[in-house]
Amino acid sequence: MTKHIDKLPVFILTGSTGLTGLHNVRMYLEQFSGLSATPRIFPMIATNEKIEEVALKAKTEGAILVHTFMRKDLAAHTNEVAAEHGVACIDLASGPISVIEKVTGLKSAETPGHVHYHGHAAVPEAIKFAFKYDDAQNARELKFAHIVLVGLSGAGKTEVSNRLALYGLWVANVPIVLNQEPPAELSVVDPRRAYVLEVSPNQLEARRRQRAQAGIHADLENEYFDLQAIRREAARLQRLANEKKWKLIRAGGKTPQQIIAMVIEKYQVDFPLS
Repeated sequence: MTKHIDKLPVFILTGSTGLTGLHNVRMYLEQFSGLSATPRIFPMIATNEKIEEVALKAKTEGAILVHTFMRKDLAAHTNEVAAEHGVACIDLASGPISVIEKVTGLKSAETPGHVHYHGHAAVPEAIKFAFKYDDAQNARELKFAHIVLVGLSGAGKTEVSNRLALYGLWVANVPIVLNQEPPAELSVVDPRRAYVLEVSPNQLEARRRQRAQAGIHADLENEYFDLQAIRREAARLQRLANEKKWKLIRAGGKTPQQIIAMVIEKYQVDFPLS
């Protein structure tokens, strides 16, 4: 007779951000009323060693593995290691890819995918929230945010906020501006929910000048583009982050997918996804 359980940890292994795996897992879990499941994403996996580490953790914690690897070697290794440890494993990608290869005669590129919207029930409200609370708008309601991104202008806060909303998370973002006080509500945000997107002053200067060439912020004063002024902004942000104990995300030179993976990895330690 099958033993029934009412709690199930689910480890999602991925070579990208884990959004596709998370949406599929949520879709499947919704079929089981009364089951309390906790998905946890392990993003940007590229080595067998990391797969083995997560599989051993899954065995210890009684979790199942779900993976979306486009690389066939990583998918095959995950399946093998799961079998060795006696861990249940769901391979979401290999089956569809092999069928398409067989029908078309083409070979998969084996590259991790990009973020797509898959329609989880929480996502539409999260998208509205990200739009409403972009760039410190309606700051008095920051307390409702799951995540608050803090950073200088040009750090990529809006794009990351919008993409994180696809996880069903309510994300607000707040810029730190030279000679302006941040909204008072930011000081009472739970530091576990506040993430600083750190980008070097040189990169910020280049981004701001690119924006100006595209007609964005082109009417701002020269100080906005001045490297020394940007360095003062960065120093102030660092002081605030240290004082408030906000979490640091080194976003310079990273793609949005990589930044999202870092945020999600830190966030779910304190606040398990559902």
